[in-house]
Amino acid sequence: MPISPLLEESNLTPEKQEALKAAFSNTERRKTVGVLAGEEALPTLEEFWDLENRSRPIGKVLWSAYSFALTRAAGIAVVDEAVMVGTEVLIRHPEGKTRARIVDLPLAP
Repeated sequence: MPISPLLEESNLTPEKQEALKAAFSNTERRKTVGVLAGEEALPTLEEFWDLENRSRPIGKVLWSAYSFALTRAAGIAVVDEAVMVGTEVLIRHPEGKTRARIVDLPLAP
């Protein structure tokens, strides 16, 4: 939802509304995606894991589990808006790195 309608309904002064609009326009946009890894289970996720593409951070894994239906490790991540489905990524977790691929949601066989 655009921020302008929300600001128009607020009791903020025009100056404060403009400051919020400027801050909002500089905010990095994110989206939620699926992540499919290999056939081996990932370690227990106790904190969010970094996602990398070409050694550049592009997001965080927020949830992961082994999917018996998909016969592989799967997860939900939040990534930069520009990241496309099919992008190959590395998941950085406490036991090392795991190759994975960005996929659409829902995660389904």
